[in-house]
Amino acid sequence: MDFQALLDQLPNCPGPNVLPIVESPIGFRYVAHGLPEFVGPDLTLSTEIDQPPTPRIMIISAAGAVGKSTLAKEIAARKQSPIWDLARALAARIPDAAEQVRRKSRLRE
Repeated sequence: MDFQALLDQLPNCPGPNVLPIVESPIGFRYVAHGLPEFVGPDLTLSTEIDQPPTPRIMIISAAGAVGKSTLAKEIAARKQSPIWDLARALAARIPDAAEQVRRKSRLRE
């Protein structure tokens, strides 16, 4: 699957004007702009889990130093969706970061 095909499958978020988020130390935020020089990679969906028809959360997994964070930021910018930077959440050493994100975004398991 190419990058554009992935974007076409994902819903657009109403964005920060409708769903405001205050940037926090746990890494939950919006990305204002993508990179003009970004070239989307070819992607493979995991076969280890069932893919929901309308995903609400996306997990990007790959080896180190291959551009996962850049890809996530680009998707977030183009879809006007919030992003949760787990590296920032772990660096903040907040044990209940996932619960705080669920409360802020009003998502429930």
